[in-house]
Amino acid sequence: MSSTSERQTNDQTRTYDRASSVVFLKTDAPFGGLSNMAGGFPLHVHGTRIYTSEALYQACRFPHLPEVQRLIIGQASPMTAKMKSKPHRKDSRPDWDRVRVKVMRWCLRVKLVQNWAKFSELLLRTGDRPIVEESRRDDFWGAKPVDDQTLVGMNVLGRLLMELREAVKSQGRDAFLTVEPPDIPEFLFLGRPITAIGESELTTGDSKATPAPVSSSRRPVQDGIDQPSLFDAPSAREAPPPAYVTPKAPGGAPLGDLKPYPAMKDSGVPWLGQVPEHWQVSPAFAVYRPRQVKNTGLGESTVLSLSYGRIIVKAPEKLRGLVPESFETYQIVEPGNIIVRTTDLQNDQTSLRVGHARHRGIITAAYMCLETKPIVLNEFGYQYLNAYDLLKIIYGFGSGLRQNLDFSDIKRMPVLVPPRDEQAAIVRFLDHADRRIRRYIRAKQKLIKLLEEYKQAIIHRAVTRGLHPNVRLKPSGGEWLGDVPEHWEVLTLRRVITRAVDGPHHSPRYLDSGIPFLSARNIKADRWSLGDAKYISEADYAEFSKRVVPEVGDVLYTKGGTTGVARAVDLRFRFQVWVHVAVLKVKRYKVLPEYLALVLNSPPCYEQAQLFTRGATNQDLGLGRMKGIVLALPGLSEQEELLRALEERTRGLNDAAEKARREIDLLCEYRTRLIADVVTGKLDVREAAARLPQEAEDLEPLDEAEVERDAEESDAGDGDAMPEEAEA
Repeated sequence: MSSTSERQTNDQTRTYDRASSVVFLKTDAPFGGLSNMAGGFPLHVHGTRIYTSEALYQACRFPHLPEVQRLIIGQASPMTAKMKSKPHRKDSRPDWDRVRVKVMRWCLRVKLVQNWAKFSELLLRTGDRPIVEESRRDDFWGAKPVDDQTLVGMNVLGRLLMELREAVKSQGRDAFLTVEPPDIPEFLFLGRPITAIGESELTTGDSKATPAPVSSSRRPVQDGIDQPSLFDAPSAREAPPPAYVTPKAPGGAPLGDLKPYPAMKDSGVPWLGQVPEHWQVSPAFAVYRPRQVKNTGLGESTVLSLSYGRIIVKAPEKLRGLVPESFETYQIVEPGNIIVRTTDLQNDQTSLRVGHARHRGIITAAYMCLETKPIVLNEFGYQYLNAYDLLKIIYGFGSGLRQNLDFSDIKRMPVLVPPRDEQAAIVRFLDHADRRIRRYIRAKQKLIKLLEEYKQAIIHRAVTRGLHPNVRLKPSGGEWLGDVPEHWEVLTLRRVITRAVDGPHHSPRYLDSGIPFLSARNIKADRWSLGDAKYISEADYAEFSKRVVPEVGDVLYTKGGTTGVARAVDLRFRFQVWVHVAVLKVKRYKVLPEYLALVLNSPPCYEQAQLFTRGATNQDLGLGRMKGIVLALPGLSEQEELLRALEERTRGLNDAAEKARREIDLLCEYRTRLIADVVTGKLDVREAAARLPQEAEDLEPLDEAEVERDAEESDAGDGDAMPEEAEA
C-alpha cells in the first residue's frame, strides 16, 4: 500500500521518508541487528555453527563447492565472509540472480527461529513503520539517500523484514519452530541437502556429520523455476519443542530432558510470548532498586572489575597506573549487588554487561548498581538480568540515541516473577548446570593450553636448532637464543625490514561497513580474529594510506594492548591498522614473511618483546625498541623447509585446538539458550532441580584468559600523539 512514508514509483522501486521509517545503516545503531552484517545472531545448519546470516547467504551461492562454503562460514566477520566469496563469484550457481531473494528470505527465517527472543523483539519494536536498509551503493537490497529526508530503491531486504514482522505478529512463536528449505533445486550445504531447520539445531546437531559426496564440478541446473514475486510465501511447519540435554560432564550426571510447563498464558509482551500461567509479570521497578554509595574518604580500597560477565577483584599490579585519589569517585559495591555496564551501548554490542558481586569493594560510578527487592530472590534477580544480557535485549531500552542508559530507561522493563520456591528451584538448577558446563569448558581450556605449549616447544627447537639433530652449533652471543646452527645468521629485526610503521594515534569515525580497521585484538599468532573488527570510510583509508598501505607479504606485529604477537598478511582485501599495530615491510630476499612471523612468535623473541614493552597506564612496544629484537635466520631455502616441516608437525595440534575452541563456543551458546529459556518460563526445571544432589561444589574459576577475553583496548590510550615511524 502506498503512503507518505512508502510510495511506489514503478514496479519494484520504492520511495521512503526517513522520518517516518525505521532506517538502519550501522550494525551498532538501535536497529542495526536487522542487518545481515550484525553479529550476535549465531546460526546452525546441520550442527555446523555459522556466525552471521550474511555468511550463510554467501555460502548458499556455492552448493556445488563445499570447500568454498567452509571457507566462507569459517569467517567470524560478516564482511570477511563476503570478501572470501568474491573471488569465486564467477562459479556461483547459474540461477543465483533468480533465486537469491528466496535464499535471503530463508536465511532471515533461520535467524528468527534460532534467535527468537532477540530478533522477534527487534522486529516488533519497529511497529508498523516501513523498514529500510540505507545503502550508498546498493538500491536492490536497500535504498539510496537522494537527500536528507528521502531514500529510493527496491529495498528488498527491508521488505522481507516487514513481511517477517507481519508473520510474527499474526502467527506468533508456534509458526517459527522450524523453517523449511526454499523451493530451489540442489539446495545443499557442505554436500548435504538442506532439510527443515529448527531451534534444536543449537543443541542436537552433529557438527561432525559426514557429508554426502558432491562432485566439485557439478553445478545446480537452471530448471526454469521462476520467482514470480519477491514475496512469495515460504513454507514452515510446526515441530515439538527441543529436548535440552547437556553433555555428561566428568563425574556428573546429565541434566536430563526438560519439558514445558503444563499451563501457559499470554504474557502481554510480544517477544516473551507464552509464560507459565501462575507466574507474575512485573515492571523492573517492582523488582530492582538502584543503589549508589560513593567511596567518600577512600573508605574502601578493594577495586572490582566487570569482566566477561563476572565481577572480579582487580589485582594491584593490574590497576594500570590508576592513582588512589581517583577511587574516591567510585561507588561501593556489596555482595549480592547486580552491576550493569550501561556505557558505550552503540559501539559495543558483544561484551557481557551484567555481573553479580561476591565481594565488597569499589567499582566505577559509570556502572549501574542494583539491589533486588523482597519479591525475588537475589540470585534469581541476577539470572533474569543475565538472560536479558545474554540475549542482548537490554539494547532495546532507552532512547537509542545515547551512548548510555540509566535506571529510568529500564524501570518499566517486564520481569517475570515465579513463586519464591520456584525461583529457588530455578537458581539451584542453573547453578548446577553452570558448574558442569564451566567444568567442561575448563577442561577444554586446559587441553588448548597443553596443545599450545607442545606446539611452542616444537617451534622453539625448530627456529633455534633447525631440523637436523647433528648440525654444528655456535654461540649466538645473546642469552635469548643460546647456541644456534653454525651457518645461521644472528641479526636484529631492523636488518630484515625496510620500515616499521604503526597506524593513526587517534580513533577515526567508525562505520557499519567499509574498510576493515584492525587493532591488536584482531591479530592472533595462528589466525585472524575479525569478528569484532571495526570499519572506516574510504576517505579515512586514503588518509591513513599516506603513511603505510598494509599488503600481502607484510607482517603485522602488535605493539599496544597485547604486545609481541605477529602474523604474516594473507588477507586479499584492503584494510588499515590502528596505533597498536605495526606494519613491518619485509626484506623478502632475507626472510620469508611467514617465517619472520613464526620467529617473532617463538619464546625467545616474545620474551624480548615483553622486556621492551613500556608504560604503566598504556603498555607499548615502541617501534624503535622492537627493531632491537635479536633473532637467528637460516637461508631462504631452509626457511621454506622449516615452514613445511612445522606445518606438517603441528597440523594435528592446530586441528585439536580448533575443535576444542568450537566445542567451547557451542557450550557457551547452549548455556545462553538454557538460562534464557529457564528464566522466561519456556522450560520447567522443578522436578530436575528436586533430583539434584545436595552437596555443594566449589569449582575453581575459569582461566584468566576466559574471564578477561572481552577486555577492550582503550581508544583514548594514546590520545592524539604524533604517529611514530621507525626506519630500518
